[in-house]
Amino acid sequence: MTEQEWLEATDPEPMLACLRATSDRKLRLFAVACLRRVSGLFPNAALREAIDRKVVNRAPAGEEDRVARALWQRAQAAFAAERCAQAALLRDIIGNPCRPQVADRAWLTPEVVYLAGRVYEEKAFEWMPELAETLAEAGCHDEDVLRHCREQGGVHARGCWVLDLLLDKS
Repeated sequence: MTEQEWLEATDPEPMLACLRATSDRKLRLFAVACLRRVSGLFPNAALREAIDRKVVNRAPAGEEDRVARALWQRAQAAFAAERCAQAALLRDIIGNPCRPQVADRAWLTPEVVYLAGRVYEEKAFEWMPELAETLAEAGCHDEDVLRHCREQGGVHARGCWVLDLLLDKS
């Protein structure tokens, strides 16, 4: 997989297939982050059946197929959107495998390490832009690191490659 393909991927499966030296920890963190996203989508079988009966069997006579097709199309769109979100999660956790990062020890001031640790432990990813500013004040000029932290509404999960880089986790 090329770097451009990695950055634009909307399906995590080919991304996972191209990873060679990824730690089991990173793969577990990705799996957990994905499960957290979809855990509410697994209603029990009785509920699924009730939804099906209510939606399809209450359709006007002769419209059952049209209703079922519309539901199928919505499910497919939701599945594609979820796969896209999972690809973004994988990029957050792995980073860019075409550009492995190494933290400059000069960046690792007590303030940076403290803030990164709090973000990690408390899953306070809304503090990532503040972490970017603290890193910049510490002399970090790495655009990939700073951009990842500054992304407004960016996808972040425990195991975020920047946090792992700063906290020396692998």
